[in-house]
Amino acid sequence: MSTSIEHHGDDSLHVGETVSTASPKVNLGIAKTVVSAIGGALVGGLTALSTALADEVVSSQEWTTVALATIVGSGLVAGATFLTPTTVTRKA
Repeated sequence: MSTSIEHHGDDSLHVGETVSTASPKVNLGIAKTVVSAIGGALVGGLTALSTALADEVVSSQEWTTVALATIVGSGLVAGATFLTPTTVTRKA
């Protein structure tokens, strides 16, 4: 079964087009960055929180560390994701 792909002149997806039928480079926009930022915040924050809960009490200094880990984790991952291009390769 053969399908033809019409190039639209830009890298965005169009109605009826899926990633597997799109041009080789697909711009996923800000959604990719937001999802990765949330993931980075969860990993950083939960890791710091689990360490803080080792003695079953979380002090104000430990809450500050959790907040800082959440913000820094989110920012670093979001920045790296935003700067990394998304390339989708299609097998013929």
